[in-house]
Amino acid sequence: MKTAKLYVTFIYVLIFLAISAGSFAQDKDSKESKTPEDRAKITSDKMKTSLNLSDEQYTKIYNLNLQKMKDAKEFRESESKLRESREKSFTEYKSSMKTILTDEQMKNMKKMHGDRKFKKGHHRKHHHKK
Repeated sequence: MKTAKLYVTFIYVLIFLAISAGSFAQDKDSKESKTPEDRAKITSDKMKTSLNLSDEQYTKIYNLNLQKMKDAKEFRESESKLRESREKSFTEYKSSMKTILTDEQMKNMKKMHGDRKFKKGHHRKHHHKK
């Protein structure tokens, strides 16, 4: 009797893992096919909740993110863009953010970016040990 329950539980775990693996594969595919508008909305929505943005700030941030996503797509598609152009675009983005967000929101955003960079760096370091 206990063995039968153990087998049933094992089968449920296998089914769950199979479904989970399938959903991860779909997330990766859908991420690559998102438009700049989709990416800007997702990024802006995350910022709205984590930084507690007002509606006015959200609209400005969305427009700024949309332009950033369009520029990034253009940079990826065109190999003739120079590095200085990218840096200038990024500097303008940061300056615009400083005019839109409060000091506290900027501090929180920098913390969020710092946490993300740490995680990415840690992942890369671990990945290259192979």
